[in-house]
Amino acid sequence: MQVTGATELKSRVAEFWDRRPCGSFSSGEPPGTRRFFEQIARYRYRAQPFMRELAGFERFAGQRLLEVGCGLGTDLRQFAAGGARVIGVDLSRRSVALAREHFRIFDSAGHFLQSDCEHLPFADACFDVVYSFGVLHHTPDTRAAIGECYRVLRPGGIFMVMLYHRRSWHVMVEPYLLAAKRALQAQPVPRGFTDAAEVVRRYDGVANPLGRAYALGEVRQMLGQFGDLRLRVCQPRAVNGSWLAKSYSGLLRWSGIGRRWGFWIVAEARRPR
Repeated sequence: MQVTGATELKSRVAEFWDRRPCGSFSSGEPPGTRRFFEQIARYRYRAQPFMRELAGFERFAGQRLLEVGCGLGTDLRQFAAGGARVIGVDLSRRSVALAREHFRIFDSAGHFLQSDCEHLPFADACFDVVYSFGVLHHTPDTRAAIGECYRVLRPGGIFMVMLYHRRSWHVMVEPYLLAAKRALQAQPVPRGFTDAAEVVRRYDGVANPLGRAYALGEVRQMLGQFGDLRLRVCQPRAVNGSWLAKSYSGLLRWSGIGRRWGFWIVAEARRPR
């Protein structure tokens, strides 16, 4: 029964991301067009200017790199442009199809497969780098997915992962600020509005069936089989929306809240030799 439940949940997760592939909200162009992919990339690296430093897209030339949860292939194309030999997998069939089209339009070399991150279709120790940004907290068994990333990584290889941060400003403080704002404006506060698990789940959309967040200590424990572990907390910035939203985002950066209690935990580690 547990397996059946997990399978059904994964189907719902795949359907959700089929309906709204990662980053597609940031483009008004027809999906699959050149301008669609360009707008998504432009938004991503403006909202997340730290990405190039954290990921180091140019440092894996000639190496075999797997992205687990590639979405539309936005980051993977940056790795390919840096000279890596790339493969992307995603649970969403539509995302995989769009990622293939993305690479075709930009004449980039890469391969794509639809795959469950808890059961990767690759042999042991066959990748130099495994990259997964904002994905493994959307699968029922995050630890199993991390174990699969470890399995397919060669000894000495690099693992990079982003997971949502439970002890973050977004989870622990912001919902209460928004609830207070609603109350002052005589607007109803929905039931569970400040519940931490619900705050995380609805971050990617109110219809999102699964999203989890972890404390720094939990991330260290889940990555315990790796070595040379480095963790960084960061927060995307608001580049669209009202002046108030942008000012609030700027305040979080200026105050250091985003660096200390940001919503994203980015980890880099190595599989021991």
